[in-house]
Amino acid sequence: MPFDKRPLIVIFVLIVATMMVACSGVGSKRTAEATEGSRLYDLYCSACHGDEGSGGVGVPLALSDFLNTASDEYIYKTIQLGRPGRVMPTFSELSHQQISSIITHMRSWQWRSKAPKYSNEAIIGNPKRGGQLYAKHCAYCHGLSGEGGAGTGVTFSRPRSAKILAPALNNSGFLASASDHMIKATLIQGRAETPMRSVRTMGLKDKDINDIVHYLRTFEATGEAGDQQNEPRVFSKVSQFEFDETLDRLRTAIKRKGYQIIREHTLDAGFAEAGTENSKQWVIYFANFRFINESLTRDSRMGLFLPGRITLIEREGKVSVLAVNPMIYNQLFSNNALIELGRTLQHFYLAVLGEATSS
Repeated sequence: MPFDKRPLIVIFVLIVATMMVACSGVGSKRTAEATEGSRLYDLYCSACHGDEGSGGVGVPLALSDFLNTASDEYIYKTIQLGRPGRVMPTFSELSHQQISSIITHMRSWQWRSKAPKYSNEAIIGNPKRGGQLYAKHCAYCHGLSGEGGAGTGVTFSRPRSAKILAPALNNSGFLASASDHMIKATLIQGRAETPMRSVRTMGLKDKDINDIVHYLRTFEATGEAGDQQNEPRVFSKVSQFEFDETLDRLRTAIKRKGYQIIREHTLDAGFAEAGTENSKQWVIYFANFRFINESLTRDSRMGLFLPGRITLIEREGKVSVLAVNPMIYNQLFSNNALIELGRTLQHFYLAVLGEATSS
């Protein structure tokens, strides 16, 4: 009697159909997560890192060498912690699922390799010898103290031939995010399309690399300068002179300090009907173009606050002179490179306000 294969065929078809339904469910779940990740990436990341991860103010994220060496844990902690004192803020407001969705979206740029996983075990080496090797092979780009390249990733502050500025290795956010073994893998892999090449090409062996990794961990004891806290948002001085005399003294003080007045007008110009503007509310815009160039090189977002401006307001016979404290820029941008520039501009404002309001 011939063997009836039909029941087996039916069973096989049911098994395949069940597997296809299960896989389609997983696939649709991943697709939905990637779609949400794309939306969140566009909202929180693309302005700095580029729509497709090509970089800009932030480092390029779509580089294959980066994705092939960066673990999901590293990317997760980087988004969560940010880079204190650098350009990247913390995104602690994002939920676990939201960060995971962004990572899923970023992995869509990766073609062959899966996300790497690393041991959290510390690498032990000779930090003194590692410091010597770091000074010889790494400091030129990453800085003698691991402070990273000056400026941001935009071409205004870096050579057009370089896609990325060397990141800060002494940053608390980086050190908390990167495991020793990931750092070692990065040193061995290098970063194609960036100035960083594999340390193997420099003749370094495993022991040498371990020494460098251990040395980088010593940065945790020093790190970068913290945020500037307890700074007043606005400087305000009450003038002992009448409005017109205060305005003249302000113009003279600005010019005496080597700044040029670009324009000046009533505070409500463009808002009030022509001829009805309040002439006792006045704003002066001024600039030192060398200072502007240096500031934009450090962080192009400084263009939001430059040129400088000072406002005069008379109310009930009292003349006040006001200026935004430039040190709050560092709190807004989380970039310690702006501290020195902020202090310079801060001293300028205080000196000018003092000259304009008192004899």
